Amino acid sequence: MAAPTQKRARTDDEGDDLPKLSKIRACSECKKHKIKCERLPVAQECIRCGRFGFKCIVNNQQQRMIEDDIEWKREATAKSKQLEAAIVDLLRHNQLPPLSTYRHASPLIEGVTPARSGPVEQATAMTRDNSQEPDAEPDLVSAPMHSLYEVTKLRNIRSDLHGDGHGTANPVEDFISTGRLPLDEAEKLFRFFSQTMNQFLWGGIVLVHPDLSSVRRSSSLLTAAILAVASLHIPNHNEIFDMCYTELTTLVSNSILNRYHSLDEIRGLCIGAFWLSDLSWKLSGHAMRIATEMNLHRSLQKLIRGQTEQFERAELWFLLYVCDHHFSIAYGRPPVIYESPSIKNYEEFLRHPSAVPGDVRLICQVALFITLMQVYHEFGSEVEHPLEEGDFSQLRTFNVAIEQWRLVWQPRSADSPYVGSYPSKGVVLHYHFAKFQVNSLALRAVPVNSPLSMERKEAANIAISSAISTLNMLLHEPDIRGSIVGAQLFTHTMVAFCAVFLLKVAWLWDSVFLSINKQQVEELVQSLVDVMSNVSAGEKHLTYHIANGLTKMLDRFRNRRSGQIGVGVRTRHAPITARAKVPPQQQDLIVEPMDNSGQRPLLVPGFGGMSIYHELGVDERFADTITGWEQKPAITAPEMAMLQLMSDLTDKSDWNVDVFNNAIVAKWREETFKAQEAKAQEEELKMRRSRLTRTDSFAFSTPDLRCEALVDPSLFPLAYGKTSVLTEGQVCLHDAVESFGGGKLSPRQPDERLNTSVVDSRIKAGYADVFESEEDDDLRRFFWSSNFQLLPCEVEFYESGTGTDAHITSYINNLHPIHYQSVYYFVEKLISLAIKPWNECLVKGEKARWPIRIRTYGLTWEPEFPMALVDRLRQDPTTETFKEAMKETGEFFKLPSRYGSVLPPADLPTRLAGYSYMYIGARWRDLYTPNIPEPGISFSYNDWKDGRNGAAIEKKCSCEKSKSSVPTQSDPDHEFYSIRLEDMFRDQGLQVIVKIGSIAPSHTNDWHMDGYSE
Repeated sequence: MAAPTQKRARTDDEGDDLPKLSKIRACSECKKHKIKCERLPVAQECIRCGRFGFKCIVNNQQQRMIEDDIEWKREATAKSKQLEAAIVDLLRHNQLPPLSTYRHASPLIEGVTPARSGPVEQATAMTRDNSQEPDAEPDLVSAPMHSLYEVTKLRNIRSDLHGDGHGTANPVEDFISTGRLPLDEAEKLFRFFSQTMNQFLWGGIVLVHPDLSSVRRSSSLLTAAILAVASLHIPNHNEIFDMCYTELTTLVSNSILNRYHSLDEIRGLCIGAFWLSDLSWKLSGHAMRIATEMNLHRSLQKLIRGQTEQFERAELWFLLYVCDHHFSIAYGRPPVIYESPSIKNYEEFLRHPSAVPGDVRLICQVALFITLMQVYHEFGSEVEHPLEEGDFSQLRTFNVAIEQWRLVWQPRSADSPYVGSYPSKGVVLHYHFAKFQVNSLALRAVPVNSPLSMERKEAANIAISSAISTLNMLLHEPDIRGSIVGAQLFTHTMVAFCAVFLLKVAWLWDSVFLSINKQQVEELVQSLVDVMSNVSAGEKHLTYHIANGLTKMLDRFRNRRSGQIGVGVRTRHAPITARAKVPPQQQDLIVEPMDNSGQRPLLVPGFGGMSIYHELGVDERFADTITGWEQKPAITAPEMAMLQLMSDLTDKSDWNVDVFNNAIVAKWREETFKAQEAKAQEEELKMRRSRLTRTDSFAFSTPDLRCEALVDPSLFPLAYGKTSVLTEGQVCLHDAVESFGGGKLSPRQPDERLNTSVVDSRIKAGYADVFESEEDDDLRRFFWSSNFQLLPCEVEFYESGTGTDAHITSYINNLHPIHYQSVYYFVEKLISLAIKPWNECLVKGEKARWPIRIRTYGLTWEPEFPMALVDRLRQDPTTETFKEAMKETGEFFKLPSRYGSVLPPADLPTRLAGYSYMYIGARWRDLYTPNIPEPGISFSYNDWKDGRNGAAIEKKCSCEKSKSSVPTQSDPDHEFYSIRLEDMFRDQGLQVIVKIGSIAPSHTNDWHMDGYSE
């Protein structure tokens, strides 16, 4: 049976692509009567309308629409074929895959699935490229995935090797064109970003577009990132920020699965990462994945080989390197981009003609992060793993590298018309960041208040100093302080890191172990909070969150510190009546002198039954800074100011010459004190200059020196209960090694700080301040450690002669007596030369070496306290005396204060009559000016120089006269005395604790000795 015939489908080759539609010819009248409409070829009306005189109208509106549609389709088809031919020609010219390999759904029909007669394509389309690559890979060894592509020709495994730089010029559809964000608002945000935020991105090298329209045509993701970051930094733009932020996250989510990307997408991701804290790590990672797909990591080598068109891509790869390491450091995670040879060869990049000052700033950070990554690889990121003692030599090497980095790059960072000196000052800021980050590793995983070695303590103190310098620079450097809002997230992170580190160290560590001042830290962090709380930025800006968090930490810090101070507050209320219980070893007074000669059993504090708290009497020992801080009679504040000024002046270069220069002295006088004070200081400075010449000493300035301890006595001190001690015999210098391993274990010492007998007695007596004490015997238990003491070396003067030459007779702790004999020789010479300066500085007991310059027991002031007025105000209010006193009081309250301020007009206090002394006294304290005592009033300069300074400006209080019939006498004149250690200790010798350090001038200052001529 024959198969039935079927109509063959019409193909495109058999006719025009346009639809075959019949034209509308009937007029309205003929159509209404449903009759055939006939007309002659040249007639304007049909036959029927002409016969009956009807108006012949052909309704051809639909016809015109059909004809217009056909014409549009014909033109669109022609243009499409023309564009296709052009694209094919461009692909062939650039040796790119054929057009058939590029398939992308139209955004206009996205999400619409048309009906299909064939099989449905799977989610992962395993589609082959139908045409051969124009040029096969010339290298035998290539990436494995490229070989897989050569075999399978699957498009979905092939990277986007030819991503364009800035997208297309097609009309854009974004959240601005749809009306969600007004165009004028978007323009304002873009201008703000371009003029401010963009300048912090290394002079604007990231944003290559001149206006918003160019950005929108290039990349919607870049547009959203710019507008989101800008709105974050402008006050009262919270809703706009939320809109831009949502748009950005949507575009980023969509771009993750896209195969084709552009350089501007990478720029947008970087901009978002630099400022959006919650997206930073994810955006930077996504940007680096796109960049590696586009082979940006190869652009540096291509640029070096002469392909100048690769400069933009190489610049963007360096930008990604910095972005990656910003957040690698911030999160403590390993970086993605490693220090390849092309990265390290950054100077070749800077030599390119296209390089601008912004590229220098960018490469400056690249150079720093190369060093910091070496630190990361050397010491790791395990927070539970402390640095070993052997690691500190390498850590010092890294410190030197950071110093060199600053020396190289700070002069190369030019100022900017937009951000001022931020480029060069930013180098200093990152220098402090780096020093802090590297040296803070010294305290990683170290138990709180555990003994620290010399090198660990040194590194920890460098970290503390660098953190303080970071915060000080942010607070006091104008261009750095002005950048606190616009700076990138990395800067905010490191500033917060420094502040938290300082608070924790001040909170947890004792200042005995580390050089940190709790009060200084508190004031510094509070200043930082004040600055960050008053910035002008969006409500969600990170600075506000940092300020709030630091405020809470400060509150906890203050509460803890006040709790610690509360148990040790010393007031002057009631004296202690019950004495602390004396330990058994102190009950029998020790009248025997101390002995460590080796001829008898050891008898020194802590050994031989002598308490570690044993001290000589006040008049038998030299003054120290703990118990000997008070001079009798006390020094007045003006004299202390004079001493401080003379100390400052003698620190000046060539002060010993300038003191005889009348012009310079006149300038000093004008800038400092009153005439009499200045004259006294001039005479004393001249006298000091003459003494300086006679003693053959010299003064030197030490600006910004770097010190490093080489021999530290605190490294291996004597530890009670752990260190062996020779209680008999002597460890001499030359046979010290033979004594190693001998001796007995030193006894443990009782900690008298735990003695609560004084507290118990004050509780029983009902005193409010149970911890108050003014007695040295009660405080001495806090002066000496019950755990350790430093070990001195024995020094003896030569028996013959009267000079200061001395020699060491026992070993110096932590300095080998055999291997470093030459060092011992130089230490002996140094001690011998130091005897004379020590003789000039030491003070015996409470007797001052120099007479006080101002002696007084009171002050006068102007005006005098109006006691007569107070008495009249106590009279009967109905009397004329009281009324006159009230008028006088009104005038008294109108007088300007000592600072020139005048109280606003107000009625007198209603309770003035009953509390006249209180109200008059409060107002008088704002009015009176004390007459500050000056030198040269009660005795002249020559009298002072000779010690005749017993006369006082204001005599002792007259109340003392009433207690005795003997009239008040002047204080005795000053008694000069001299100290000669070489005579006092020639028989028994000295004990000297030796600490050796190296001192090197910094890179900013040369070593200089005043008085030396070149």
